[in-house]
Amino acid sequence: GITGRNNAGGMVANSFAKVAVHGQYFVGGLVGGNFGTVMQSYCKGSVNNMYNNNSLSSCAYNGGLVGGNKGLIQDCYSYTAGEVKGNQYVGGAVGGNYADGNVENVWVDPYVMALNTSKSGVFAGAQNGTVTQSYVVSTTSGTQGGAIPVCGGILLDTKRMNRIYQVNTEGMYIECGTGAIYKHIEY
Repeated sequence: GITGRNNAGGMVANSFAKVAVHGQYFVGGLVGGNFGTVMQSYCKGSVNNMYNNNSLSSCAYNGGLVGGNKGLIQDCYSYTAGEVKGNQYVGGAVGGNYADGNVENVWVDPYVMALNTSKSGVFAGAQNGTVTQSYVVSTTSGTQGGAIPVCGGILLDTKRMNRIYQVNTEGMYIECGTGAIYKHIEY
């Protein structure tokens, strides 16, 4: 990502990263470990916890945006063209959002794959902090876990609402359902 660790008082803002990030612990598309602020930034790519000859068995805390969060993540998004992969505490946005972590107005479109699916989620692998006004359009793999709404929220699966109604090349816009994803419209 952009940095391995964003310390308290530090800021990652107005940034973009096109990534293929690999590591063992606290791996993120933008920041590995966040203790400061990450805002108005986004990333596209894959985040993989690979260690010991591509084994995922001893890897933890990785997310599409941030591996571990004890700070603020605000107004960000992640589109993982690849996968967010790891053993445990794997999430589309954040691997672990700790009690003092805040996530506000964040959306992710991840493909999450975890060996230990009871410690993974579409949005956060471990959720103990605050998440507000954040959204997921996602696919996951595993036999348990997956998407669980947090903080009294709801979960809405929009993948079948993928119809493209109009492509207006002159006005440079597309009218489509909320489930339409980039790979359906990029050509």
